[in-house]
This record gives sequence, C-alpha cells and structure tokens, in this order.
Amino acid sequence: MERQPVQPWEIEPDEFGRPLVRHRHPTKTVSGYVAKDADGVRYARCPECAERLRMPDSTDGPESRP
Repeated sequence: MERQPVQPWEIEPDEFGRPLVRHRHPTKTVSGYVAKDADGVRYARCPECAERLRMPDSTDGPESRP
C-alpha cells in the first residue's frame, strides 16, 4: 500500500466558517493564524517557524464577504 505524504498544513472551518490552520512540525503541530499582506492576499502563518501558505479563496469566512 502506498503511503501518502504528510501535508504540512491543515485547514478546516470553525463553527462560524472561519479557517482554523495548523502547521505540522516533526515533533508537534502548531496552531497558526490567518492574515492579509499589503496587497490584500490572505495567508496562513506559523508563529513558530514563520512559514506562510497562501489561503485558497474557498476558505473565506463570513467576515470577509461583502
């Protein structure tokens, strides 16, 4: 059976539809946060290693909709 590679980021909606993000490290998983850069692009960021992941458009919560 073929093993699937470990995905370093986990993204799932909370009870209000906002994204909860986690970044996997070799020995633990760290809760990240979502922010916007100067151009308005949303990204997830790990506070431990500062790695960033551009957020897919489908993870917009109600607060980001007009």
